[in-house]
Amino acid sequence: MKNLFILTIAICFGFGAAIFAQEPDNEERTPKSYYLDEDDVVFVFDIRDYTQASEDKQRNQEDFADLDIEKVTVTGEFNKWSKKKGWELKKVGEYTFQLRKNLDEFGDAFPVEFKYVINDQYWAEPGATFPTIRKFSNDFFEDTYNLTLYDVVPTIQGDIFFFLEGHESASNVILTGTFVDWDESYLKMKRVDGGWQMRLDLRPDRYEYKFIVDGEWVHDVGNPNKVRNEHATFNSVIQVAKNIRFELEGYTDAEQVTLVGSFNHWSHQPMIRDNDRWVAYVPLATGKYHYKFSVDGRYIKDGGNPLAEKNNEGEVFSVKIVQ
Repeated sequence: MKNLFILTIAICFGFGAAIFAQEPDNEERTPKSYYLDEDDVVFVFDIRDYTQASEDKQRNQEDFADLDIEKVTVTGEFNKWSKKKGWELKKVGEYTFQLRKNLDEFGDAFPVEFKYVINDQYWAEPGATFPTIRKFSNDFFEDTYNLTLYDVVPTIQGDIFFFLEGHESASNVILTGTFVDWDESYLKMKRVDGGWQMRLDLRPDRYEYKFIVDGEWVHDVGNPNKVRNEHATFNSVIQVAKNIRFELEGYTDAEQVTLVGSFNHWSHQPMIRDNDRWVAYVPLATGKYHYKFSVDGRYIKDGGNPLAEKNNEGEVFSVKIVQ
């Protein structure tokens, strides 16, 4: 089995650009676990950021640089702690691995936590400028993942209601989906009169889900929204959105103010006058959206929102990030 190494670190996303340069080995370095380059998040793993690897039990130490690192993967809240392909870093230098991802792929919570997974045997304790790394068992790895794997927790006050009609003679029914990376045991549904139920609080996003009834996977026949999957069966689909408030202050003499954006295919949504401002509400899932206001036919960006981006033609749009 290959070695596994984990580095846990919290990152706060912002907007801006940064430049990463390959640094000579003999110069003093500042560790960089990621940086922002316009619309991209660039993850960086550098072997030189770590000094020694130690055995927890024997307390033996060896130089981390002597370890044979073959594979580096990033996993975190943004990919639901998945270890699947698509998040592997590419070796770009003698010491460094790198992965570039568009900011659109980080539509959920900011800040987010992530881990570097490297081979199979070591994990890092961040805190020191150049942290050491410690060997851990598979049990430790599984226990750690079980503690922080999902932020989805069943609750009787949950906004999203799942119900599977019938199957009253079933012994065990599991709710699974993209919100728990298709985990087959975590969300055990409760037996009620007429079927099985569960309530969850889910962040705004598009989710696919199914039920597992005594080991048999079935889609939600009570939900007409479904998509075909790679197994030639169906996944049920649910869109979770929340009302996002857009407001434009001033322009009280305007006859018509509308909201246009990527969320409504740049059609004009009328805004309502509310004292000294214009207001509109739009149900949006997690993600990044571009928009403008139209004041009597004249387009303007949101002066109350400092986030803005240019398109390829140089036109400036306001940016709304829904978490």
